[in-house]
Amino acid sequence: MDENEIRSLVWIYAPELKARRNHRLAALEVDHKNGMSMMPTLYPGDIVLTDKDDPQSSSDFEDGKLYAIRTGVMDAGAAIKRLYKKKNGIIILSDNREDSPPELAWTNDISKLVIGRVVWGCRNLLRV
Repeated sequence: MDENEIRSLVWIYAPELKARRNHRLAALEVDHKNGMSMMPTLYPGDIVLTDKDDPQSSSDFEDGKLYAIRTGVMDAGAAIKRLYKKKNGIIILSDNREDSPPELAWTNDISKLVIGRVVWGCRNLLRV
């Protein structure tokens, strides 16, 4: 599937993202099969909005924030995780530590690892 293919529309309350109006924003659905790793922050089926222009450089990166990341150099997969920059590399952390223990990222280059920062999310509360 082409990453630019439109599968559905998401309406967002505009004042929430005013500062990011001219950024490259992309909506993603949390995977139903592998989406347990970020619970209780994110649940399978949640919709998140990522800002592909954040971080713009390594100095814009913020420890502990949610980022959409590439899961490997040759892997087309993606995941949403918390990232921490340490002396020995970038630590990838899930909120559900029982499901996914911390791991070292496949690269120390933020621009190669990060797709974008997660800046907004929504959940269908009928499923909760």
